[in-house]
Amino acid sequence: MTERGLKLDKSGRLVLTEKDVTDQIIGRLCADGFGCYKLDVGVDAMSGREYGEPGMVDFLIVYERRFAFIELKCPGASPKRHQHAWMAAAARRGHYVNWWDSYDTANGGRRPFLADYPDLRRALGREEGRL
Repeated sequence: MTERGLKLDKSGRLVLTEKDVTDQIIGRLCADGFGCYKLDVGVDAMSGREYGEPGMVDFLIVYERRFAFIELKCPGASPKRHQHAWMAAAARRGHYVNWWDSYDTANGGRRPFLADYPDLRRALGREEGRL
């Protein structure tokens, strides 16, 4: 652990958490003008009613009238079986769905966001250079 609370592995490389990956990717999407909405699964404490669906992804990304579903993980992690099932069902309904475990390849992620960012932009009708 460093002075600033950053975690390092045995070789001194920075270890990113899912929150770190989320902050990087959602920060970039928001800065680029996309609406980013956190999705959740749980039980409402007041009413006791359940909300969300098991396996549901982390975020809904919106641009104009189009949307995409994304799941974010810490570097090296993968979605669980029920998350893959939820994403496959959403993709069958014609939605853009993807998951990433890193912003870029620098921190050991196997599925970097930047590699798929052009596809996400196209799916949401947000071509390069268009604001």
